Amino acid sequence: MLSFWRFTIYLGGILFLVFGIHVFFTKPKELYLGYGFNYLITIVSFLWLLIRSRNKSETLGFVFLAISGVKFLFFFLLYRPFSITLLEKKALFLSFFVPYAICSIYEVYILVKLLNQKNIEE
Repeated sequence: MLSFWRFTIYLGGILFLVFGIHVFFTKPKELYLGYGFNYLITIVSFLWLLIRSRNKSETLGFVFLAISGVKFLFFFLLYRPFSITLLEKKALFLSFFVPYAICSIYEVYILVKLLNQKNIEE
């Protein structure tokens, strides 16, 4: 479980730094939902993947893809308003996609490290 807490703290730090840079381009109140949503769903998905890796590590790729699909489904159903201007659509998309990309890249990096360690131990 130590790796889960380390993952949570590092991800929070990385997102905080990216959020600080992103604030220069977009209003902060528009970013809170995107960063908060991605942080929480990434923590939950990583915990699920970590638990799943102890039982069936060969299915982790499919589980990760399913979680990514759920993230996008939530974005399109709950997060994205339907009638906004083109400029606001770009800002809204970036307020979701930037933290999504950072979270996904970091999650994949840590999962690859964990699976490599597991393969070495076996």
